[in-house]
Amino acid sequence: MSVIKLIWVVPALLIASIYGAISGSDNSTKTISVQPVRIDAIDFTTTTTTTLPATTTTTVVTLPENFYIPTIPADVPCQEWAQTAHAAGWPLHLLPELLREVWSESRCQNIIEGHKNFNGWDRGPLQINQVWLNEIEDKYGSWEYVKDPYYNFAWAWEMYKWYDARGCGFKPWSRPCKD
Repeated sequence: MSVIKLIWVVPALLIASIYGAISGSDNSTKTISVQPVRIDAIDFTTTTTTTLPATTTTTVVTLPENFYIPTIPADVPCQEWAQTAHAAGWPLHLLPELLREVWSESRCQNIIEGHKNFNGWDRGPLQINQVWLNEIEDKYGSWEYVKDPYYNFAWAWEMYKWYDARGCGFKPWSRPCKD
């Protein structure tokens, strides 16, 4: 066998032996020995000892402060808005009715200018009407904030509280008033 073939054969055998010994490893310490290899009339004896340290992988996920997953019945639509609505002030016990209202108003979409369903008047998941323009500008500085879902829900919460103090918080929308 020529020297050039030996240059390829010996490392290939060595790599194959090592790979076979460590495949399926359980991450514990292993000692690998390669047996003598005879190629034609030349004896090559190679012993390689490799120690692999045991490895432990730990993944730590840090959630944002005050992160939670509200528990809402599975049949309530628009649950993708639950976290935003609660962050904007809506209490957990009102979320099911609120999210049903979001379904009634916008089919869970943030309908604003440029959206195919925009009617030129109502905006956001809760379709806040321009009749509130002055109050929204007084509170947030600009009517444009109502396009942002967070502010849409925040303003809707202000509306709900005002109407609730007068008998029915969901009066501006289609939810029935409760006695």
